[in-house]
Amino acid sequence: MGITESIFTGLALSMDAFAVSVCFAAASGRALPAKNAFIIAAFFGFFQCMMPILGYGASEIAYKFIESFDHWIAFGILLVIGLKMIKDSLCGDENRPVSKYADPSDIRLIFMLAIATSIDALAVGVSIACRKIQIWEPALAIGIVTFAVSLFGCFLGTKLERILKGRAEMFGGAVLVAIAFKVLFEA
Repeated sequence: MGITESIFTGLALSMDAFAVSVCFAAASGRALPAKNAFIIAAFFGFFQCMMPILGYGASEIAYKFIESFDHWIAFGILLVIGLKMIKDSLCGDENRPVSKYADPSDIRLIFMLAIATSIDALAVGVSIACRKIQIWEPALAIGIVTFAVSLFGCFLGTKLERILKGRAEMFGGAVLVAIAFKVLFEA
């Protein structure tokens, strides 16, 4: 996995974190203080970086049993996650992970949402292992991209929330679906 694909994977995976960051900014009714924005972005970036590593490690144990059909597994995981992201983006605001009354300075809430928005990165780690690619560069790129995208979402969330309404998550899902087909055709 080259740096370009790692960055695009990071962009795709960060769309949930971006949507949540936008909601945090919108929930405050004003621009978030820089401290809160950096905390939110750091949590999201850290968990998006760590989850692929965990998924990669778990898959190494089972890889010898799935080697002959590993590309189908990677394809399936990425396709399902991408389609789920697209579906979720079409469901409307009532299904968003953060209510408009959430406190953007609540560390426990940020922690829970960082885990929830990074679960798909766990599956990406499994798919990276199936492709026999080293995890460190993609995981670091995913974490850095997620940090930057989340920070951007925090600072611009109040203005962007009315414009985007799920389009960012839809774009992320579309990128994962495209990567899924790329994996299938490379096999």
